Amino acid sequence: MERTGVDTPIRRASKREFLRLITRKIPPSQWKRNGSKSERVALQRDVVRLQSALKAEAMGILPKSFKGVFEEQINRFKETALFLGNRYKLRSKNYKASDWTAEEIATGVGILMSSSIAAFGNEAALIAMSRPKFQSLIDRAYARTRYLLGEADGIVNPRLAARNESILRKLKDVQVSSKNMADFKIGKAVDSGALSGSSWGDAVAAVTATIAGRVNSGSRLNTLGRTEAFHAVDEGLKEAVKMSGSLTHMSVVGCKAIEPNIPTYMGTPTCNIEDVPIQDVDMVQFHVNHTGAWFPSRFKVD
Repeated sequence: MERTGVDTPIRRASKREFLRLITRKIPPSQWKRNGSKSERVALQRDVVRLQSALKAEAMGILPKSFKGVFEEQINRFKETALFLGNRYKLRSKNYKASDWTAEEIATGVGILMSSSIAAFGNEAALIAMSRPKFQSLIDRAYARTRYLLGEADGIVNPRLAARNESILRKLKDVQVSSKNMADFKIGKAVDSGALSGSSWGDAVAAVTATIAGRVNSGSRLNTLGRTEAFHAVDEGLKEAVKMSGSLTHMSVVGCKAIEPNIPTYMGTPTCNIEDVPIQDVDMVQFHVNHTGAWFPSRFKVD
């Protein structure tokens, strides 16, 4: 089975660490009037640093959290398959290849597919795990961006919870992907003769191992962690800048390359996109595993 590679040390994006990473401890109360050019450059740097710190913390938590949920689902798949196999008498003896009938093989396939539905057919566990973790990232991205902008008044914002729910709904796609992976591995195992050359217990163990190697692979866990961490931090920051009385435009920096077939905004690829009006930031979407970060690029001038 592939090593998961999710043992990333947790870098806490605490209040103390936040104050250490920013350039100005007391931002101007109104950037549009009091922010000099050097202060605006410092703000841009601090906003990028803030996102980096929160994402680094999330990468120490989210991949392991996803791994835990997927492990429970994989175990449920195995337990359900073994239980149903016993119910339908597939565990009554150690079958050899010559002992399996066409009907028994069909029954085994049906059991495996039913077990996939039972284990991977619902995203409720993913949502329950993610909701508090996402909300914490959203809240801190919002509050600390507001602080950097010198606009930390009215820190309680009910729209932050709604933003969380909007990204939680997208976890259905993650769960559907898990089920599709499991179903594909079941099909490959059946085609390779796993049911006709093993006992039921051995066949279930082999299929479970192949599913785990794909659903819970280290590359997938890290991609999910990075993508979902970005989404959560992004939501908090976007809400903060949309409320700002100082900014007019945001840009993106840090993308390694413009990926093929990525989302666009007004016909422009969103990797390293420049000068998006703050009222349009919610219209800007990014590709999976996006590495860029927002920064303020234009300010209001009296």
